[in-house]
Amino acid sequence: MRASNLAVARLLVLLLVCVSPVFAQSDRGGITGRVTDQTGAVVADAKVTAVNVETGETREGRTNGEGNYTIPQLQAVTYTIKVKRPASRQLQLKVSKSRCK
Repeated sequence: MRASNLAVARLLVLLLVCVSPVFAQSDRGGITGRVTDQTGAVVADAKVTAVNVETGETREGRTNGEGNYTIPQLQAVTYTIKVKRPASRQLQLKVSKSRCK
């Protein structure tokens, strides 16, 4: 009985080790960056919009006090990034899937 319990435990461990990498793969990523102005000063509270160039779908985020932003859970495609600071003009940057993390 003890030998069969040990065999079952080994089999379960083997299955978990073999199956778990399958669940780790995803077609999603995120875009992270820092927004600065022409002088290099960080831009806090700016609206950052990622626009999927294939579908036009948008996702938004905001910069924190250090100018950093993250827009998570994006499909691995090309995006146009738009940045808008209150009382400022909008800036655009195209980000391809090779630059997404």
